[in-house]
Amino acid sequence: GVVVYTDAEAITETADFTMLEKTDITLYVKLNSNAVEALYNGDTLIDSGNYLSARKMLMGISTRCAEWNYLFGAVLLRLAETEKALIYLSVAAHQNPDCLKYIRALNEAQGIRGGAMRRFARFARRG
Repeated sequence: GVVVYTDAEAITETADFTMLEKTDITLYVKLNSNAVEALYNGDTLIDSGNYLSARKMLMGISTRCAEWNYLFGAVLLRLAETEKALIYLSVAAHQNPDCLKYIRALNEAQGIRGGAMRRFARFARRG
C-alpha cells in the first residue's frame, strides 16, 4: 500500500517503471483496500456456502476486475445458473489468461453445461 503523511513533502516528478515479471499487477494497483476486503469477504462467503449473501455483496462492488468476475461466476455456478456463470468466468479468464484458477473454473462450468446438454438430449429422444 501507499502511506501518505500530512507533513510529507510533495514530489510531483514522474517515475519510470520496468516490468520485471510477466505477472500483471494492475488489479493490486487499481483496487482500494475496501474493494480488496470485499473480494476477500466474497471468497469467504462462497467457501462457507452463503451464495446469496456473496452475490449481494459482490453486486455492491463497482470494480469489475478478473477476480470479481471469477467470484461472481463461481457464485452463479453454485446457484445452478450455469449459462450466466459461463459468461462471467469467460470474462475472468479473458482478463487474466495466465490464471489457472480462472481457466479451471471456466472448464468446470463448460463441463457442467455439456453434461446437462447431453442429459437433455437423451431425455428429448425418449419423448
